[in-house]
Amino acid sequence: MQSQKNDDGTFPDKTELLKEIKSLRKQVELLSNRPPQIDPSIAAVLSTLIETQKQLLDRQTNQNVIQITSTNDTANSIQIFKGDIIDNAFEWMKEVERISTLAHLSNELKLTNAISRLSGSAKNWQLSTGKNFNDWTVWKTAFASRFKRRITMQEFLAHQSERKLSTVKL
Repeated sequence: MQSQKNDDGTFPDKTELLKEIKSLRKQVELLSNRPPQIDPSIAAVLSTLIETQKQLLDRQTNQNVIQITSTNDTANSIQIFKGDIIDNAFEWMKEVERISTLAHLSNELKLTNAISRLSGSAKNWQLSTGKNFNDWTVWKTAFASRFKRRITMQEFLAHQSERKLSTVKL
């Protein structure tokens, strides 16, 4: 609307106002639907800039994350734990902790390496029960509870001697 009054000093009627509104709406629609006139080289630069900003943001949000990969040498330096009556879970976990500390492994990698060194009844426990524990501390507690040493070495040797004697008698 150019002005509120017509040239003759009278106010425009409703029809004229509606026509003017319709005309203005068409102009707004044309302006908002115009195809962008961005140079392709500028678009490429903007795209690269956006990608760089995303990467910087990712780095800032993950500042404390350090990626360390475990090697076979690290995992293989941990003894196999079978879960036999003679195995000492407490000593084995101390070894896992020591090797993981020397290798600067995260708790996640420590757990992965420990699991990879299980066999026998310990591996069966992992497949049935241990798989439910995804945190090193929780897994370690459950593991220690299941495989805590029940007899002393002296008791075990006495047990072995008795078994050998009973086989010889047969």
